[in-house]
Order: sequence, then structure tokens, then C-alpha cells
Amino acid sequence: IWCCSYDPVVRMTRHNLLVDRYNGAPCASPNLLPDGTIIFCAGGSLYSYDPSTKQVHAMTSGCYAVSPSYSPEMHAVVYARRVNGIFQIYWYDCARKTHTQVTTGSRDAVDPALSPCGNYVAYVRDEGKTASIIVEHRGTHVQHRITPPGTRCAYPAWSPIYTD
Repeated sequence: IWCCSYDPVVRMTRHNLLVDRYNGAPCASPNLLPDGTIIFCAGGSLYSYDPSTKQVHAMTSGCYAVSPSYSPEMHAVVYARRVNGIFQIYWYDCARKTHTQVTTGSRDAVDPALSPCGNYVAYVRDEGKTASIIVEHRGTHVQHRITPPGTRCAYPAWSPIYTD
């Protein structure tokens, strides 16, 4: 994970390597939090990097977890975690340091993205030869497919403008 900053005195950008590899695995899916903390995955686990102490802390253990997505509104992370061979979406409350399973389906649910308001999770549900983007309300678990049937979709994202 690299940090790029601009130095106006020398009129140059500076590139600093923050975390190269963690436990021998490359770092992926970085999320920058408002306080400068970086949440990322490496080797099937989620970690947080504190820039003030330059320390890395494990957020998950004993499971395979990937694809973190942070919500500043909720101060929470959603991520995909393998449960009995099937990826499910989990919610991590950063303040309480608790994990809650969001999805329970029989198909893989991956690539989660939290809405700006934090009430909805968009994710990809693998349906064999196709994959749909599903939006699920975090509290009621009501789901809506937002992509047409028979397509293969991936990597949902939310507009930062919409907050309702």
C-alpha cells in the first residue's frame, strides 16, 4: 500500500511505501478512513493499518475474508467471508469490533459495497453462469435484484452523492 503526497516546497510528489506484503501476501482492496487508518485484506484476512503508530492489527482471524468496503456514516465495514464453502456478506462494527453475518443464501455473495447512508449493501450473487447485483436492506434483509436476469455483473459501487 503506497501513500502519494505532494510537497509544494520542492514541487514534487512523494511516494511512501506503507505496507508492502503482510504475512507474505500482497495487500489488496485498501479503504481509507477519515482518521487516516487504512483497512485492507491480505492472504484472506482483514487488517487495519494505523499511520500514527505504523502498526497493523488483525480484524479477522480463523476465517477467509476479502473485499472490505468502509462506510464513514456507520463507521463500519462490509466484507465477504467464506462460511462452509460459500461466501457470505458480513458487517464489522469498527467501534464495537463485532462481526455480524448479513447474507445467508446458498450461493456466493461477494464484492460488497455499503451505501453512503449505511442502510443498504450492494453485492454480487453468483448464480452459476450468471451473476446479479443485489441490494439488501441491512435491517430488514429485503433484497432487490438491480441487474437484468441472464447477465454476468460484478463490482457494484454507490454514488457518494445519494445519501437517503
